[in-house]
Amino acid sequence: MLRQLISRTFTLNQVTSLCDADGSRSVKSFDDLNMGDYQRVLENPECWAKLGWRVDRATFVKRLDDLRVIRNNVMHFNPEPLPANTVERLRYILKLLRDFGGLTTR
Repeated sequence: MLRQLISRTFTLNQVTSLCDADGSRSVKSFDDLNMGDYQRVLENPECWAKLGWRVDRATFVKRLDDLRVIRNNVMHFNPEPLPANTVERLRYILKLLRDFGGLTTR
């Protein structure tokens, strides 16, 4: 959903200028972006303003960082159990994306 939001709102050039300015990662499409890239784009004040959302940018970016940590723990098989409120936190960010971004899951 984050990739969908970013790809429909910004050009690839705008995104790569924030995420791969020196070209060292060879970002050639939105599919090359990772969670940190989504966060970098959306924490940028100019990009955030382009969304026109009535949501505090710093709070949203903090939620994205929480999502990044959860994602990394799951994808890298962290043996520690996830906090009890993990599902609630994931649902909250999904609700924000659906409510403000008009996004749906594919």
